[in-house]
Amino acid sequence: MPMNATLPLSRAAATPVVTASHRAPDDKAMLRTAAELSRDLHGARPAIYWGDLIASVVIGYGALAAAVMVRPVWAVVVAGVVSMLALYRAISFIHEISHMKHASVPGFRAGWNALVGVPMQDGAGHRGGIMGPDALRTAGIGERLRQIGHDGRSAVELFLEN
Repeated sequence: MPMNATLPLSRAAATPVVTASHRAPDDKAMLRTAAELSRDLHGARPAIYWGDLIASVVIGYGALAAAVMVRPVWAVVVAGVVSMLALYRAISFIHEISHMKHASVPGFRAGWNALVGVPMQDGAGHRGGIMGPDALRTAGIGERLRQIGHDGRSAVELFLEN
C-alpha cells in the first residue's frame, strides 16, 4: 500500500470493550468472597498502632540522645543510623493516618502530631526557620558540648583523623 493512502475505519466493526459493569456473575461472587475473607485483616487495631508508634519514638529519640552523648565514633554512627530508621518508621505513620477513619484509633492523630509531627516539622515550612548547622550554632550546642567534655569537633572530623 502506498504511503499516502488511507484506510477506512469502520467503528461498527470494532469489538466492544468489556467494562467492570459487565463482569460475569462468578467473578462477582469470587470478589465478594475474597473481600469477606480479608475484611478482618484491614481493621485498625489500636494496641498495635499505639505500641508501634511509641516503640518507634522511644527508640528513635533514645538513639538520637545516645548519638549526641557517646564518645566513640562507631557508637555515634550506630546510634545515628538506629535513630534515623526508627524515626523514619514513626514518620511513616502519616500514610496510615491519612487513610484511617478518625474513630478507628482514638487519639492517634493527635498523639502522632505531638510525638512526631510537631517535633519533626517545627519551622520547616516557615520563612526564616533555621535548620542544620545554623540551628546548632543558635542553640549553643557547641558550647554546651565543650562544657561536658567534648572538644567540639564533628563526627566527620573525628572519623577522618582515625
